[in-house]
Amino acid sequence: GVNRDMSIPRMAVNRPVTVWMLTIGLIVIGAVSMVRLPLALLPDINYPAAAVIVEYPNVGPWEVEAQVTRPIEEAIATVSNVTRVTSVTEAGVATIVAQFNWDTDMDFATLEMRERIDLILGYLPDGVERPRVFKFDPSMSPIFQFNIGGQSDLGEARRFAEDVIKPRFERIEGVASVSVDGGWEREIRIELDQMRLEQYNISIDLVRQALMAGNLNFPAGTVTNQGREFLVRTIGEFASLEEIAKTVVHVGPAGMVRIEDIGTVRDTFKPETRLTRLNGQPSVSISLQKESEANTVQVSNRIWQEVERLRDEFGDEVEIQVVWDDARMIRMSVRSVLENGLIGAAAATLVLWVFLGALAPTITVAIAIPVAAVATFFFLYLFDVSLNMLSLGGLALGVGM
Repeated sequence: GVNRDMSIPRMAVNRPVTVWMLTIGLIVIGAVSMVRLPLALLPDINYPAAAVIVEYPNVGPWEVEAQVTRPIEEAIATVSNVTRVTSVTEAGVATIVAQFNWDTDMDFATLEMRERIDLILGYLPDGVERPRVFKFDPSMSPIFQFNIGGQSDLGEARRFAEDVIKPRFERIEGVASVSVDGGWEREIRIELDQMRLEQYNISIDLVRQALMAGNLNFPAGTVTNQGREFLVRTIGEFASLEEIAKTVVHVGPAGMVRIEDIGTVRDTFKPETRLTRLNGQPSVSISLQKESEANTVQVSNRIWQEVERLRDEFGDEVEIQVVWDDARMIRMSVRSVLENGLIGAAAATLVLWVFLGALAPTITVAIAIPVAAVATFFFLYLFDVSLNMLSLGGLALGVGM
């Protein structure tokens, strides 16, 4: 017989080449993931608190507290997992804040709060507006603010901000809302003569009801003609000051009493309760809020592009100055943490070289630290974790360890 060795010869494995290929692969995957990671100042935090805001116009704080704040506090205190209820009562408005346990589902908590409030709506006084319930969400605060100035007519500046600037920024992807403050806001004011009201025996409430009834559009059904169906509505909204002045308030033996018979109608501006200034001069402020799921830095970049377009188009007419940008602080914070991490890695390498007194193991550790740090970005991307102060702080701590 012939003995044959049928075993498969082992292939020689070049371990250094395999290690280097694995190292390069980790660096490439980590670098690609790092580029795609979103930047944020802090991770998404679901703070276990909700607020109820109730407006009761033209009523003093003592009455608001007794008739609105206390009943709502008692109703909210019965909601599950509530740990504390606090309130602030001012003239015409009440704010009640409920704090919950950290493991509370705030969607269900706010739903239960609305149910409890609905049960006592009938006991609240007339004139109280419907309570609004808000969850505490960091995305509710503005991420970007800029002012426009350089115009002597603040009424025109306000109209420019509302008619031109606001629609343009609302179309930007990731922008949830745009708020305009400052300037002169238009107001149609009706100034009544007390002596004439007494002369015609007309109350202010009757005037208010007449204005509300005369400033409405009503649907009037449908009309079918030659197989086509048309929607019909009556146009009743005021279109001019003259229409408001001609509104009939009362019909009696002495004839019809119109608004112009008991007062005057003026096209004017609301009284200023807040001042917005740019370099010491009156201006108009524009604040932007982002959508809850949008990335702050990406939205900020799009806003900056639109700001530059505005400067190119209207730079000769208005002055535009950016006051606040959340993305700028985020970039500075992230850059600071990254710099500290690099300093920590260099310090750790130096300490190892001093204590080991050998160059080869020190070089090995010096290579392993950045490779491990870059590879970590892949897992951050995999678990949908943003680059923020906490995640980068943990990474910097891991580098030192």
